[in-house]
Amino acid sequence: PEPDVHEPGEDFDDPDKDTYPGYMTPPPTPFLAESGLSGTPFPASVPGRVRQGQRVTLADGRECQVIDVIAYNNGLTACRVLEIPKTEWPNFF
Repeated sequence: PEPDVHEPGEDFDDPDKDTYPGYMTPPPTPFLAESGLSGTPFPASVPGRVRQGQRVTLADGRECQVIDVIAYNNGLTACRVLEIPKTEWPNFF
């Protein structure tokens, strides 16, 4: 049998696309430095010992980055955090 020939500009959906590593996957999320975050830091209390620059998830589900550590007390860390904006990938990849 002769192979399929596709013309330039023709829509083509490769049936073997799932076999290629990394095909049609979104790019990795870039590292977020403190300087790249906007907003106003706010106080938070998170379980465990955290350090400046560490990412934490607050009890309400918000992802944040620790800006300053204020104190450690009874298994909690009092700190100031900045919320990391949510990134949603478009669904048209």
